[in-house]
Order: sequence, then C-alpha cells, then structure tokens
Amino acid sequence: MDKTRITIALIAALLVTDALGYFGLFGWLGAHPFWDIKIAVIGSNIGILFGLAMWWAGRSGLLAGLILLGIAGGAATFGKARFVASYAEDAFAGKLWYFGWIGVAAGLSLLIFSVIASKRQ
Repeated sequence: MDKTRITIALIAALLVTDALGYFGLFGWLGAHPFWDIKIAVIGSNIGILFGLAMWWAGRSGLLAGLILLGIAGGAATFGKARFVASYAEDAFAGKLWYFGWIGVAAGLSLLIFSVIASKRQ
C-alpha cells in the first residue's frame, strides 16, 4: 500500500478537474457556462469515489474511466442538441446535458486518479 501515491493521485485528480471547471474549459467544450464549477466539483468527487473503490478492489480504473468519459460525453452532446432544438422546452434533454457533463468530469477524474495511482512504474 503506497499511501503517498494514493494521496497524490487524490489531490491531482481533484485539483486538475476542478481547475478545468474553474477556468471554463468545460463551458468551452459545450457545457453551459453557468455549470462549469458545479459540474467539476460534483464530478471530481464522484470520480474519486469510483477510483478509490476500484483501487481498493485491486482493479485499474483506466478502462472504466474511458468508457464513462465516452458515454457521458455522448449523452451530454445528445442532450445539448435536443435541448437547443426544442427551444429549452425538453426537460429530459436538459437533464441529460447536465448529468452528462457531471459524468464527463467524473470520468476525467477517474482517469487522472487511475493513471497516477497505478502500481506499474
């Protein structure tokens, strides 16, 4: 058990994901600008919890992070397109857009955590 590596992985995943939200990268990529920081904070914490659970189980979260990132990115893109096409009347599409971006932040955080916490050197 390398507690130092896990601690560094936790801090790096949280800081990088939250900084991307704070500096507006998620909004630049397609999230609503009002949600930048909110989705980053929620998603990074979810990604860290998944990462810790997978690390504790002895599994790598790289594949799970990639899958989550892809599915959530697709859901967010689809939700945004449907929400805009409905002139903001499709509530389900709006929720898909919002929760898709939380999933993107969670997948990114899980990937960062898994790369740093990996036992291979």
